[in-house]
Amino acid sequence: MGEEIAGEVVMKEKRLNKAHFVLVHGIGGGGWCWYKIRCLMENSGYRVTCIDLKGAGIDQTDPNTILSFEDYNKPLIDFMSSLDDQEKVILVGHSAGGLSLTDAIHKFANKISLAVFLAATMLKMGFVTDQDIKHGVPDLSDFGEFADVYDVGFGLGQDHPPTTMIIKKELQRKIIYQLSPLEDSTLAAMLLRPGPSQALTCAQFTEEDKAEQVPRIYIKTTHDNVIKPDQQDAMIKRWPPSDVYVLETAFVEQNSKFETACITGLHEEMRGLSENEISQLKNSSNNESNDEHIKSKARGCHVNPKGHVVKVIGPTDKSNRMLVSNDEVRASNRHTALD
Repeated sequence: MGEEIAGEVVMKEKRLNKAHFVLVHGIGGGGWCWYKIRCLMENSGYRVTCIDLKGAGIDQTDPNTILSFEDYNKPLIDFMSSLDDQEKVILVGHSAGGLSLTDAIHKFANKISLAVFLAATMLKMGFVTDQDIKHGVPDLSDFGEFADVYDVGFGLGQDHPPTTMIIKKELQRKIIYQLSPLEDSTLAAMLLRPGPSQALTCAQFTEEDKAEQVPRIYIKTTHDNVIKPDQQDAMIKRWPPSDVYVLETAFVEQNSKFETACITGLHEEMRGLSENEISQLKNSSNNESNDEHIKSKARGCHVNPKGHVVKVIGPTDKSNRMLVSNDEVRASNRHTALD
């Protein structure tokens, strides 16, 4: 009996060590945004890479000189290019980081086992139409006029559109970190940098057939002020993912143990599905004749009226919403004091 348990533990450790998560930040952020989650994930046996996109984090490029999305996203594309052909990673993108994920999906479908859009911009072709802009660009008009909300940079001169923007420091806690511990929002205010807005709004992608082979999961956050819930819903409807989860908070709440459970648990749940079930989930949004009961049973979820498979998850729910085992959560608690 003891040998069987030991064998199961070894197999589980090997399985976890094979999972490589690549975390991509939003505009103005950096790899530092993920420090709590990275700590917990690595202590649970996962491999984690936190990308600094160009002009972000420790990359010293002046963001006012980054004028194309291709240039901005080059660090992620270079990383994906460096992977062995047999290696697959799980991409996780937050906010504008979703554009970076979509770019990688179109170019490296064979190297991505799962893409997780965490309250992220999810536009199949990028910013092509007015509808794309409406759904994918933050609308902060509730907090004032544009000039009252953003500090902007004009790298090409005052007679050209802004090349960078950042939410004014005095509004960052109210808009971005409204649910975060004070020490986290203070740290973020020290590290946030102006983001290359012109490069991001120019993001457009050439469609590749293989992109649809990558399973996508969307985690909707109901208290997000940047990518609002109705914008998230619109993007989900237009480019339906394999699965939708509703996180009853804002991601930047920094409830890192819970968020780590969500991200890693989604991967474990997907691994538990058969190839046939995954295929059904991926095709469900484009085929109304699929059996909704099969999808619900396979995922332990319910199907909302729009036809998307949805699981509502929240930090206060102690029942079937836990996405990783209690043992893994306890292990995370032992290894970190960040919270």
